[in-house]
Amino acid sequence: MISQEMFFDLFGVHVRQLAGVNGVTDDDAERIIQIFAEAMKNPYMDERHIYQRLIENRDVVV
Repeated sequence: MISQEMFFDLFGVHVRQLAGVNGVTDDDAERIIQIFAEAMKNPYMDERHIYQRLIENRDVVV
């Protein structure tokens, strides 16, 4: 079984790869990783909360 830490590491690798291909900055990629890591730890954080966090005060293309 995959551990939560391993999942976060794999997720981070893929987000960084996709960010590079799609022109997303390193700072925004790290922010996306952080938001999704928070969502995985918070059972009450659903897609509406994630989306809101992604668009808050930033120009991240979703």
